[in-house]
Amino acid sequence: MRVVVVIGLGVGTAWCCGVFFFLMIRRPPRSTLFPYTTLFRSLGLGFALFVRGLAPVPWSLFPLLAAAYVGAWLIGYLAVLVPTGIGVREGMLVLLLGGQLAFGVATAAALGYRLWLGLRDLLAAGLGVWLGRGTAADWRAARLLKEDQ
Repeated sequence: MRVVVVIGLGVGTAWCCGVFFFLMIRRPPRSTLFPYTTLFRSLGLGFALFVRGLAPVPWSLFPLLAAAYVGAWLIGYLAVLVPTGIGVREGMLVLLLGGQLAFGVATAAALGYRLWLGLRDLLAAGLGVWLGRGTAADWRAARLLKEDQ
C-alpha cells in the first residue's frame, strides 16, 4: 500500500504543477510540461543513485526512491513557513522510505542528499561569480567613458 501511495505522490507532483499553471494563467503552455517533468525525473533519479551509492539497493526500487523524493520535495515546497522546507522534506523522505529502507539508511540518504544539493548550489554560485568577475566594473567604465565623450 505504501508503494502505491509513494508512486502516486510522485506522479501527483506533475499533475499539481499542471493545475498550478491552469489556475495561474488559465492556459498552460505545452512548452512548460517537458522541462518540469524532466527536472523532477532527474532529481528523483539523482536521489535514487545517491541512495544506491550509500547502500546496496536493488534497481527495482529506483522508481519508488525517485517518486518518494519528488513527493517529499513537493511537501517541503508546500511548507511555506519553513525556509526551503528544511527538515520537512527529510522527515517525509524517512517516513515514505521507512518500509523499504532501514531507518539509518533512509536518514543518511535524506540528510546527505540535502547537503549534496547545498554543495552543488554553492559550486554553481561560485562558478557564476568567477565567470562574471569584472563584467559589472567593465560596464560601468564603458558607461563613464561614453559620458565623458
